[in-house]
Amino acid sequence: LLEAGVCEEFNKEHYLRALREMRKDKGAAKLTKDETGAAYHFIKYLTLLSDKAWREKLPRGKESVPLIDKDLHLVPATELTYVDVLWAYDKKDTRKYAHKTYAPSGTVLLELGVEPLRKRILDDHSQEFPGIPFGQAEPLTRRLKNIITAYSWGVQILKELVQNADDAGASVLHIIYDKRNHGTNTVFSENWKHLQGPALLAYNDCPFSKEDIEGIQDLGLGSKRTDSS
Repeated sequence: LLEAGVCEEFNKEHYLRALREMRKDKGAAKLTKDETGAAYHFIKYLTLLSDKAWREKLPRGKESVPLIDKDLHLVPATELTYVDVLWAYDKKDTRKYAHKTYAPSGTVLLELGVEPLRKRILDDHSQEFPGIPFGQAEPLTRRLKNIITAYSWGVQILKELVQNADDAGASVLHIIYDKRNHGTNTVFSENWKHLQGPALLAYNDCPFSKEDIEGIQDLGLGSKRTDSS
């Protein structure tokens, strides 16, 4: 049998091929109980026999590893989402979720191309800024540190906010000192927790423009560089 090309045991490539064949045969149909057990067996041993480097090199998109979704369909990994923040999960959400019982661990899911719910939500609410060439002769962090060190604190901050609103042509300015400490259980990152404490909030009714973005990049000039007044 060995001389005829029969393998002594399955390897990760065999399990991957079996999953792809099963998905091709099933199409959009739901897996039966026996098929679900077989697919789970294939996924389990594929992940046990592979390492991170191999999993991350697998094709993405329609050719990514088929995994079991919450409705018992075989779905390409990159079309699935896994729940990493329970408080953000909505049962009415139309996303395709990896099955919580038949899916590998979160780390392995990431390596196979499944995206966490946290990232999906942030992507849904993110807006890409237009491409603008960016260059700084001085490191941005050093520049900001020098500005903060030389800045006059106290009432000068309020004057600066009023001046900024006036320069932008705003007709409304609201300044609020929020003394509250908000909860930290539902923030999207550990690094955001310190932002939940007391804060000085400023709002004006002038939209943030492309020129403002360029002004932030050119710290020494600001967005008023074309203003001759």
